[in-house]
Amino acid sequence: MRINNKGKIILGLLSFFLITPLVVFYVLDGAGVFDTRSRAGTTEELPEALKKADLNGDNKITISDFGIWLSSYRDYKANPAAFAARADLNSDGAITIMDFSLWLNAYREFKGTNEPGSGGDLAGLVNYNWGNGSDGDFVVSGNVDIDAQTEKCTVGGFAPSYNVMSFASDGKSATVDSTPGTCLKAGDEVLVINVQGGGTYDNVGNHEILKIDSVTGSTVKFTAAKVKFYGSSSGTDAGIGKGCGSQVVVMQRIPQFKDVTINADKTLSAKAWNGDKGGIVVFKASGTVNINGSISVTADGFRGGLKNNTSGSSGEGMSSCSVASGIANFGGAAVGAFGGAYATRVDGTGPGLVYGVADLAKLYLGSGGSSVKQSGDRASRAGANGGGIVFILAKDINVNGTINATGANGTVRNSTTQPRGAGSGGSVKLVGDNVVLGTNKILVNGGTTYGLGGTGRIAVYYSSVISGSTTPSFYSKQFPK
Repeated sequence: MRINNKGKIILGLLSFFLITPLVVFYVLDGAGVFDTRSRAGTTEELPEALKKADLNGDNKITISDFGIWLSSYRDYKANPAAFAARADLNSDGAITIMDFSLWLNAYREFKGTNEPGSGGDLAGLVNYNWGNGSDGDFVVSGNVDIDAQTEKCTVGGFAPSYNVMSFASDGKSATVDSTPGTCLKAGDEVLVINVQGGGTYDNVGNHEILKIDSVTGSTVKFTAAKVKFYGSSSGTDAGIGKGCGSQVVVMQRIPQFKDVTINADKTLSAKAWNGDKGGIVVFKASGTVNINGSISVTADGFRGGLKNNTSGSSGEGMSSCSVASGIANFGGAAVGAFGGAYATRVDGTGPGLVYGVADLAKLYLGSGGSSVKQSGDRASRAGANGGGIVFILAKDINVNGTINATGANGTVRNSTTQPRGAGSGGSVKLVGDNVVLGTNKILVNGGTTYGLGGTGRIAVYYSSVISGSTTPSFYSKQFPK
């Protein structure tokens, strides 16, 4: 029997739509993405945080749910009017690869192959989009802090921040340390991040973007449950609070601009880390970000060792505050070590231990250098601060000026035997469709004098085009539109 051209086309399309899901499953399963171990006999109700991934409502998360999501994704791509809300796991009004990221993370957790909050969800690509532009265009024509006073919010400007004191057991709300009032409202998005541990660091660096459903007093309710954990050990939210000894978790509003323009010779920055919050510039832009001037969080990260007249102090790191006569924190330099560390360990006398991940699935401030006190020196010097965090999600990002997250230089009193250590560089994470980096315009170096600070990290996620170079080299990953 001969098949005409029309028949061949129909057979080809049928083959594509039948075979492609199996090929996807085979490839991902072979790469270890899917774990097909059975959980037959499981009768307990799914945790609230996983229910969205159970698309067929059978109280399990299986490849059948993936098939439903894939079908909904294809229908939506062919015709947006075919939008199926159950496949929109991040509730952003679209069905994209970001929703698959959430589904995959839930699948792994259900199968027991991915520890919650581990950052394994496609390198942290959770609920990423360019925003809705609700804050309008933003032009930086002077030197401005993104968290400075504005008409919209007298405390925190476009990016007010709060300390999370606890999460509800279902992960759908959080209690913060003060009443946000009108500074947070339904529809806003926030970055939730564990910035510093109280001696433990399992969940430090964990972060995600959540959308606000409502704000009542000091309780912030989300439109969907959080995915990650932020407490003192894996799989828990225990120990969250303020100050040394606590897991310091920050909730910071993410401005949603249209176009962002930073004029030449002008700087967008943030208030420095103060032990509870600060040191973070984060925003979205539905259009184009043109950085002709600078975004700077230089020396806005973890603080250097405290100044005192009895002994030196370790620099702050991601696991601990500054401690008199202290040993090295993760990142924060120990007394006598001088330079703080992050991605690299520079000073041969033993600064803080190297920490962090190249893809910035966990985000960290740069660590502080140590202070020193020697006999007879009544003007002991504090250690230098590390660099802060810059996190931008935008349709197009053009770095014509600089993004600066460097650590501060150390200084010396009287002689090179009495220095204060330099701080390490911080973190720069960019997510965009088209990203133009220029040449060596993103700076995450540590301080360069009297106990060198470690180098920070740069990660770029893009869907269409990326160009440029950085020193150190940046991590990059392309993801589908």
